[in-house]
Amino acid sequence: DEELTAEHFPVIDGVRYCNTGDLAYRDKRGEVFVLGRNDGMIKLRGLRIELEEVENTIGNYPGIVHARVVVRTINGTEHLCAFYTCRPGAEPIKSERIRTFVAKKLPPYMVPSYYTYLHQFPLTPNGKVAVKALKELEVDTSERIAFEAPDTKEEEQLFGIVAGVLGTDRFGVKDDLFALGLTSLTMISVISGIYETWGLTIRVTDFMELKSVEDIAEKITELLENLEAEK
Repeated sequence: DEELTAEHFPVIDGVRYCNTGDLAYRDKRGEVFVLGRNDGMIKLRGLRIELEEVENTIGNYPGIVHARVVVRTINGTEHLCAFYTCRPGAEPIKSERIRTFVAKKLPPYMVPSYYTYLHQFPLTPNGKVAVKALKELEVDTSERIAFEAPDTKEEEQLFGIVAGVLGTDRFGVKDDLFALGLTSLTMISVISGIYETWGLTIRVTDFMELKSVEDIAEKITELLENLEAEK
């Protein structure tokens, strides 16, 4: 496609360049300084995320009219936070329903942790969504304020490992750890902590399927019981 090639690989002064989407300038000495992105791509926990793709996915949920996603720091950890509007007269949608819908379409690191309903978006004088204002609005964390504390010894120990990796203990044993900010990289730290504590190896695929402290702790208990039975 010649049109797409020209857009992404423009020719300037006879030299073909790759349009990476970054904003930069060259000083008098010829050094290039990168200022940031000129599109909706951000980097969160080492992973690149196209915000527009996340917003479009949320916008496909039945009843949602418009969605915008920003990065906010909550309990000391950066999270993707979604704001959305519904059709006139419609009730706010439960966050878990939207989260489940998005999780079926996008990888875990692109699924927002929080979803806040707005009657309407704050607008600039030109009628565009005021993104800066969104970054100052209160995020609806109500579904995550009430959490279930660890119950078993394995849950307590695993909870401590995960809290150390995430840098916060504001979560419950039933919460999806990836929605809380755990990534494929920090997951390895938790798996290492499990090995150091119990001498058990949890497979990455099992960890990603189980997701919560409760379910992973149950798997640990099962493995420990199997080892005891083999003695």
